[in-house]
Order: sequence, then structure tokens, then C-alpha cells
Amino acid sequence: MESQSSSQAESGNGTLSETAVQLTLEMIQQHPAGKIPEFTPLDDQTTPEFNQPASRIIVWFQSQVQEIYDPARQGGAWERDPEWAQIFKSQHTSGELFATRVRDLSLAIIRVRFDVRGDADRLLEHARHDLKRAQQRLEECDAQRSGSRKSADREQRLQAAIELGRAAALLPLAEMVHRVPAADVELVRKMSRQIKPVLRPHANDDLLQELVELARPRNNQIIQAGYEADESRN
Repeated sequence: MESQSSSQAESGNGTLSETAVQLTLEMIQQHPAGKIPEFTPLDDQTTPEFNQPASRIIVWFQSQVQEIYDPARQGGAWERDPEWAQIFKSQHTSGELFATRVRDLSLAIIRVRFDVRGDADRLLEHARHDLKRAQQRLEECDAQRSGSRKSADREQRLQAAIELGRAAALLPLAEMVHRVPAADVELVRKMSRQIKPVLRPHANDDLLQELVELARPRNNQIIQAGYEADESRN
């Protein structure tokens, strides 16, 4: 059986090897669906409490994203599926290791698709900026609270909280895509012919579109030449 330490090694800095990807693709093809499986929603579908302070809303949304993409959680779910369990057994591998590779492969595929549409550094910059701005907006709403808040004020506060939740969830997703190593990107490009048959139609299209929109240059943003950017830091 493949060791769990190899799972931990692969989960960090682009140690997706060609051998590991090939094995993962073979396992996917053994499944009746024959497509890269998606990470499933959390079993505990709790509703966010938007009346909470900004800091708690951020923690709630970001913990949800982290838990969804946790290989231990998803690997355990797949191990409880009879078809996946049989495949894991035949390949002497664990659900967690398989989930780690599926996650890293999926992120690398998203990064390849994103790179032809947007700039990853700008994506991360905008995601951080939007979260900070949304947090400030909600905190300003709360600072102006009075004992008897008007209906319009309550609606404004709710919209600010929803905006904060969205920004809080997008930041870890942007970070994951930004962290995809160049080695993983190149490997996905190299193996594109093997990967293409197991891609789900329109897989992650909505997420990709959100990230592309987030990374678009903004009206007040001047794109500097390389030498200008260097000089601005002096």
C-alpha cells in the first residue's frame, strides 16, 4: 500500500509525478463514471449566520472551503462507496491519497485554463483586496448600529455580510490556484491527451469564470511595465 507520507508530500509543492497522474487516470477509468470525480458537498449543510461579526463570518466561510477540499474527508467518503472502495483495494491505495491526487490534478487543470484568461498574481491581489474591503464595509455598518435599526439599514447590513462571505470563500480558492506549482502545470499540459477523456463536461466552469472575473484589471489599476514596477518599490 502507498504510504500516507507520500500523500502528504504530494499535497504541498507540486510533486505530482507523471507516474502518479497516470495511476490516478487508470483508477478513474476503472470507475463506471470514467470521469474525474468531484469533491462532494459537506454532510453538515449548516446555514451561515450573517448576523455574526465580520471576523466570525470570514472564519465560517473559509473553514467550509478548507473542509470541502480536505483529502481525508473526501477520501473517507469515497472509501465508503463500494465501487471506489473496490478500486482502492485493487490498487493498494487509500482514499485519502487518491483524493489528494485528484485535488492537486484538478487544481492544476484549473490553473492551466485560468492562465490563458488571467494573471494569477493579480487574482490573489484582488481577492485579498476584496476581502479587506468587504470586511471594512461590514464593520462600518456594525459601528453605526443603533438600538432600533431601520429596515433599509438591516438590508444594507445583510448585503454587506453576504458580500463578505463571498469574498471570504473566494480568497482560499484563489490561493489554491495561485499556489499550483509550475511543474504541475507543465505536467498537465504534457499529459493533456491522456487527461482529456476523463474530464467532466463543463467541470469547474463556474469557479473558473468567477476567478477570471476577479482577476480582471480594474478601472483604477495601472498596469506597469516591469522596470516601472521595480522602480516603484525603491
